[in-house]
Parts: sequence; structure tokens; C-alpha cells
Amino acid sequence: MGVPSEEAAPSQRALLPGLPEQKGKMPQSLNHVWIKKEARMLGAIQIASGVINLFLGMIWARLLVSQLDTFGKTYIPIAGVSAYGVWSSFFFVIAGFCTMMLEKTRERCWMTHTIFTNVLSSCIALIGLLLISLELAIFSSSKKRVIWPQKCGKLLSEYLWLFTSLQFLVSCVVMHWILKAKYRR
Repeated sequence: MGVPSEEAAPSQRALLPGLPEQKGKMPQSLNHVWIKKEARMLGAIQIASGVINLFLGMIWARLLVSQLDTFGKTYIPIAGVSAYGVWSSFFFVIAGFCTMMLEKTRERCWMTHTIFTNVLSSCIALIGLLLISLELAIFSSSKKRVIWPQKCGKLLSEYLWLFTSLQFLVSCVVMHWILKAKYRR
């Protein structure tokens, strides 16, 4: 078979859904994925939010260990006790890494990894948002006098909630782009 001529290229491109029109050029590989270049930036945001969650979790753990007796029963630090900030950051960083590798290599094998890690990351972020929201609701409903370690814990939980919601939104956008690229017609 030879190289397809200019007239044959459009009909052959029609057989390959998901690949954009190229003037007279056939795609080099069917394993090539057409994903937005902004995916690399979203991967970097996922990694950054994962690292920030890690540091917030470490600060939370330090505050919890040093001020354990002051928290008592007036404030139940769910985010601190579960170490959510520490263990969730691992999944967020992995999802960001896979997203960046997908955009860099544009291979279908990275598409599967990226979809899986972003679905997992979204589920973990959603669980974290529910846990932290529960913690903040319990703290807000308390009528007892609040002392500074509790205020610090609440502030750390609020920051953790913000960066977890950022992670959730970014991984949803990444999954939308990937699925759009995968099933592009």
C-alpha cells in the first residue's frame, strides 16, 4: 500500500473518529490522544493542591498531638484524627502526575491511568469534603467557649476544605476533557 494521496486522505480520516483534520497528513499512530494542552497545567494544580494538603495535614497532626487535651469533647477534629490531609495528598499527586504524563506523551495507555486516578481522586476528595463539612458543622453548633487551638484547628480544616474542593473540581474537569477526547466523534 503506499502513502495515501490527497484525495484518499479525507475518506480514510473519516474512519478514524477522534482525530482532528490534518491537511493531507494521516495520523502517525492510532494510540495518539488529542487532549488539550491546558491539561498539563491542571495536572500541576493537582500536584500543588496535593502537596498543600500534605502540609496542612502535617500541621494538623502536629497541632493535634501538641494540644490533644485542649480539644476535649467540645471539638472533634475529624480531619486531624483521620489524617485525611496526609493520606489524600498521595492520591492527588498521583492523579496530577498521570494527567501531566497524558498531556506530555499523548498515549492511550496514559488515558486509562489518568481516568482511573482522577476518578479515585474525585471520590477521595468527595469523602474528604463530607468529613470536613461534618467537622465544621459540629464545631459551629457547639455553644461552648472556643479557645485558640480550636480556632487554629477550624482554620486548618477550612483551608483543607478549600484545597480539597479545588482538587475535586480540577479532577472533574480533567475527566471531562479526557472522556471528550476518548469518545470524540
